Amino acid sequence: MVNALTLPFTSASPARSPRPPLLSRLPRPISHFLGYRPGPNAKPLLPFLKYVPLPLEVWLFGWVGAFVGIVFVEGIFAGSGALLSWGSPFIVASFGASAVLTFGAFEVPLAQPRNLVFGHFFSALVGVILTRLFKLNPAGYTVSTSAYAGEFSGGGHIVWFNGALSMATALTVMQMTGTVHPPAGATALIAAVSPEIVELSWKYLAVVLISSLALLGWGLIINNLGRRRYPIYWIAPTPPPSPSPAPAPTSSSSPASSEKAVAAAAAAQRDELVRLEDGEPATAAEELRKSRSRRGAGGEVGVVSVEDERRGIERAGGMQRREAEGEV
Repeated sequence: MVNALTLPFTSASPARSPRPPLLSRLPRPISHFLGYRPGPNAKPLLPFLKYVPLPLEVWLFGWVGAFVGIVFVEGIFAGSGALLSWGSPFIVASFGASAVLTFGAFEVPLAQPRNLVFGHFFSALVGVILTRLFKLNPAGYTVSTSAYAGEFSGGGHIVWFNGALSMATALTVMQMTGTVHPPAGATALIAAVSPEIVELSWKYLAVVLISSLALLGWGLIINNLGRRRYPIYWIAPTPPPSPSPAPAPTSSSSPASSEKAVAAAAAAQRDELVRLEDGEPATAAEELRKSRSRRGAGGEVGVVSVEDERRGIERAGGMQRREAEGEV
C-alpha cells in the first residue's frame, strides 16, 4: 500500500520544461542591448541595415565603436577633477587592445564581459600587490620611463623581475578564475614598470575598473544596433541541449519477446508431433522417428531445427492421408 510518505518517491515526477532566460523577462529594448535575442532571425533595431552588406556593417560599426570607445574613456579621466587629482593617466594603454576585442572580435570568449572586466581587475590587483611588496626592498625600487645602463644591477633589477613576475602571475590567476583576457597581461605589467601607475598604488584598481566598465557600456550599445550581438553570454556560455533519449524497444521488437515467441512455437510443434505419433499408423510414426534422428546444424544427434520438425509433420500427415485412402 502506498502512503503519503512513499508517494513522492514511488510516483514518476513530470519532466520540467527549461526555464526561459532571465533577460527574456525584461522589456525588449533593454534585453536587446543586453545581448538577448528571441530567435536566430531577430530583426535589427535599424531596419535599413538589411540593405547593407554584412561585412560592411561589421567594419563600419567596428571603426565607430573603437574610436568612440577610446574617446569616451579618455573623456572620463580628462573631465573628472577627482581623477585628475590622483595624477592618473587619461587612459591605460592596455585598453587599446581591449577595444580591438570588444568591437572587432566581440563573439570570442576572450571579449565577453566576464573576461573584460574581471580579467583587467585581477591583473591590476596582482600587479599592485607584487609591486608594493617589492617596494619594501631596502635597496629601493627604481622605475624609469626608458632603459638605462645598469638596468640589471643595483636596485633597478627588481623592476624587470617584478614586471615579468606580475604578468606571469596575472595569467595564472586569470586561468584559474576563467577570466583570461589577453590585454589584461599588459595591465599587470604596467602596474610594475610604469612610474605614474606605481605612484597610483591601490587607486590603479579604480582606474582599471572605471575604464573597463566604460568600454563595456559603450560596447553594449554599438554592438547591438545592427545585426551583431554582444555579449554572447554574461557569466558562462549556454550548454548545448542534451540529446533526446532513444525510444524504448516495443514488445514486438524486444529480444525477450522474440525468444518467448520462438519457444512457444517450438512447444506447439512438439505437442503436434506427439499427437500425430500417438494416433498415426506405424509408417507415419517411423517417418517422425527418422526426422527426429536427423542431425542438426551443430552436428549433434537429436538436435532438430523447427524447420525440420515442420517438414516431418507435413510428411507424416501426407502419409497418414494416403494410407487412409488406400494409396500406400
